[in-house]
Order: sequence, then C-alpha cells, then structure tokens
Amino acid sequence: LMAKEETATEDPELDREVQAAMRSFGMDPASSTGVKDEVEEDEYFFDEPMELEENDERIGEYEHMPLLDGPQHPEGTDISNKIIEADLEDLGVTLHVGDSVVGEGVGMYLSTIPGVRMSVLPSYTILCGYAIGTLMDKPKGDKAVGYSFNEPLNTVLWNGKPTQLGDVLDSVELSSGHAELLGHSTERSPEGEWIITADRSNKMWAFVPDDPEMDEDGERIVSWQTLGQYCNDLAFPAKTKAEYVDRLSSNKLNLMYNLKMLDGKITPVQIVCIITEDLRVENSQPVEIGCSYGWGYWQAKALENM
Repeated sequence: LMAKEETATEDPELDREVQAAMRSFGMDPASSTGVKDEVEEDEYFFDEPMELEENDERIGEYEHMPLLDGPQHPEGTDISNKIIEADLEDLGVTLHVGDSVVGEGVGMYLSTIPGVRMSVLPSYTILCGYAIGTLMDKPKGDKAVGYSFNEPLNTVLWNGKPTQLGDVLDSVELSSGHAELLGHSTERSPEGEWIITADRSNKMWAFVPDDPEMDEDGERIVSWQTLGQYCNDLAFPAKTKAEYVDRLSSNKLNLMYNLKMLDGKITPVQIVCIITEDLRVENSQPVEIGCSYGWGYWQAKALENM
C-alpha cells in the first residue's frame, strides 16, 4: 500500500514519531519506506502511548477500551523458533516474532513489558515499518501491495500526523499554487472537491519490497523497517468477501503511507504498520497480532494457485 519512487535515491528526514519507534527497537533512525479511511475523534482524550504500573490509579479510566485479544501459545509455553524479542519502551509493550499460532510460518506477537500492568496504545500508533522497495508495473512476490489512492478521505501520514489526503492536497496547493501526487491525476470537481485517479500510464501499480538483507552466514537480517512483513492476516481464511469483512476486527494493524514532498511531487517514502483502533494491552503472555491484507489480495492469491 505504499511506495518509494524508483528514481528517488535520497531518503527524506524521518518524522519524529517514526524516529521514536525506531529508537524503541534499538535502532538509529535511518532510511526506510505504509488504511483506515477516516480520522475519528479520540474518545479517550489521549494521543500518546501510556504504560501503567500495577497500582496506577488511572487503570480504571481505560478498562472500558478495546482489549488486545487473539491467538496464543498454551500458557507456560514460549514462542518456538523465536526470531526476535524487543522491548518497545516508548509503547510499554514487547514485540515478538516467531512461529505462528494460526498457521505455517512466522507471526508477530505483542505482550506487556515486565512490570507494566497495562499499556494504552491510541489508534494510529506506529508499531513498526513494513518495507523499503520500488514501484513496478506488476506485483512480484507475496509481499507486494497495490499502489493507488481514490478518495480525498484516505488517511496518510503527513508531517508525522494522520491527515486526510484531501487536506494534504489543500496544504500543498496553498503553499505552492498546485498539488501533484505521484502516479495520480488530481483535479477539482465543480463543487471544489478533490477528484483523485490513479494514472496507469506511469506504470506505478505495485509497491514491491526490496529483497531482504542477509548477514555473512546467509541469515536474513531483522530490521525495524521490515518487521510488518511477519504479520499474518487473522481475518483469513474466509469463504466470501462478506465473511472476510466481518472478521477484519481480528486484525489490529493496517498499513499507512508516509508522504513527503520530493521533486515537487507528493511522494510516498515509507510504509508503516499502525494500530487501527485505541487499544489496551494487558497480556504478559504474547498474543499474535494481525494485519489486514485485503480481500483482493486473497483473490489474487487463489488465482495464482489454480
């Protein structure tokens, strides 16, 4: 769902929120390149992650929030073949990657950091990156995602904040006289609303992640920028689109574009995985967390296997 322009070789300065998330993972902020359609009012009146210890008097204020719940390994057993376990101290949670509970391969898990009774994560909290890659005219591999916008209400990261795409276009038009979105045509309707259409002549149809980096032993190097690729879609399997949509609440992550101005165009420079709803995390036992791939992805996958 996001892209880095193929010809762009310089990475823009990362937003402070992204830098903070990367530091939580123990990395120095470096180059990296990720929807919910509307920004809703914050029902709980907070916009920063919070970690609450056992006797914190504020715990009761957040106990009505949605609770992270999902697949777990049996009590007392650890995740097998664990690839990574990292404390995201700014968020009050530990991120684990290892064998999935729901199927073959690996999955991503969250738990509270030892000593934390409850972690409160507002919607749009950045959990990790998804990929650095290249825009291509067709998908390659099973991690590629489509690249197109079609609504001014699509939400993106802009100057580090979740912003409707129409507001991004307004801002750029106001400051420079016109607004150009990479790979798209943009124009105003007679009523003044933005009409956004993917320009297929640019052959920017799919964002294809770069091949993973390998160490000297031929093992994949785990990096903050690509952790999101370990997430499974917990809404699948489903037999119909309606069933899939009904199960989407099983997933707590989605992909969001981070947009910047490059060469005079609004350009996607990064994909990040964001929390889809205000969420409290209380589990000390890791819970597998999912990311929505979209029904179209699974349809295409089925056609490939026929």
